[in-house]
Amino acid sequence: MVVKIKKELMPLEQLLLYLTIASAFTGSLWLYEAGPIHVFPFRMLLIVMWLLFLSSIFFLNNGRLDLSHVKVKMHLYFFVIWLAYASLSIIWAADKLEALRNISFLFIGCSIIFFLIFYFRKLNYLKWLYWLWLFIFIVLIPIGIWEVITGNHLTASGLYAEIRPDLIYAPTTVFYNQNDFATYIALTLPMLIASMRNYPKSANRILFALVFIAGLFLLISTTSRSCLVALLLGLSFWFLFLLKLKGKCKTLAIATIMLVLIISAFPDQTMETIDIVTNQIHSLSSLRSHEDDESIDIRQNLIRNALYFTAESAGVGVGAGNAEFYMERFKIYPVGYVTNVHNWWVEILLNYGVFIFAGYVILYVTILLNLWRAYKRVIDRTEKMICEALLVGMVIFFVASVSSSSIIAFSPQWIFFGFILAFLNYTRITNSARNSKCTS
Repeated sequence: MVVKIKKELMPLEQLLLYLTIASAFTGSLWLYEAGPIHVFPFRMLLIVMWLLFLSSIFFLNNGRLDLSHVKVKMHLYFFVIWLAYASLSIIWAADKLEALRNISFLFIGCSIIFFLIFYFRKLNYLKWLYWLWLFIFIVLIPIGIWEVITGNHLTASGLYAEIRPDLIYAPTTVFYNQNDFATYIALTLPMLIASMRNYPKSANRILFALVFIAGLFLLISTTSRSCLVALLLGLSFWFLFLLKLKGKCKTLAIATIMLVLIISAFPDQTMETIDIVTNQIHSLSSLRSHEDDESIDIRQNLIRNALYFTAESAGVGVGAGNAEFYMERFKIYPVGYVTNVHNWWVEILLNYGVFIFAGYVILYVTILLNLWRAYKRVIDRTEKMICEALLVGMVIFFVASVSSSSIIAFSPQWIFFGFILAFLNYTRITNSARNSKCTS
């Protein structure tokens, strides 16, 4: 079964995967609750993906799974090991139900990564995924601006009934909270920069620039300090390492002109925005407990507790999803009412132990280096655009991932990692084919 799109035949699996990815961003709007079970279109489509995948193996390939086109097997092995270790940790996890819930989120994320690698082996599929991500972002912008102006939110938002003045105007769009939305924005803005660089028509550049400015405005409005720092880190990396001297001079000139024009047109709003950004960055480590007389930094104490629990577990971790259980009942350092670690890296260490944490760090560094090497090799404009956006996004992810309380159930991070590995897989397939032609 195929669907015709722009004179190209798209297999059902690829089309269904696009729908699954789109539903990962909008699925919370169509939530159906059946008691303790939450039914999302995203999860239902993912089940369909697995049924279609397994059916093709047993009925079309005589029970054989062909992974010959998968050139990033070592990366996939890590996710398999991670999932297996998480399942094994149920044995020593104190909260079995939370462990099962955490494992289900991990399985969903690994599934997305696998399907993206397995099915998106052509540049066209990756390009459509790139534009789909940006299209969803553009659709969400007016929703976010509406939230900032009115203080109203969609019913799926955790701020839907919020009355606190410091939170009511923070945009969340289709995400549960403003920090998740901020992380998504931070990962998306490099795509807009890469699009401006690689699609040089004036109309395209103006469109991407306007979307970038709107996205930056929404990011500031979320008050996510970590994501602001992450974006500054990513932009610094992009400016220092991905731009040539001519590009640096041009970028500085354009940025200066734009800044002067914006300050001239909106002087009061600009100064107010600068003050907000400065205060947010300055207060990055100022999350404190009102009940703690010594005003000890909560984030720092969360990390201290996590390291203590990890050591007490002899480095094997407290079990999948059990970080909050231990933080609530056995904390050594005061954290007020906060029980979630609020740090993705530390959460992995606490839940899964030093071996999975070390593997994740190696995975991150390896992906970063592979993207860097790929960026130096690719010539095609679309390849360059995708690689540049993913590389800068990966740098941003290092800090942006600590913005939310937890991102285990944050679908865009799994889609982002799947996108990267699918792209690296594509480049290796392409290089292998070129090498074969040269030797023949």
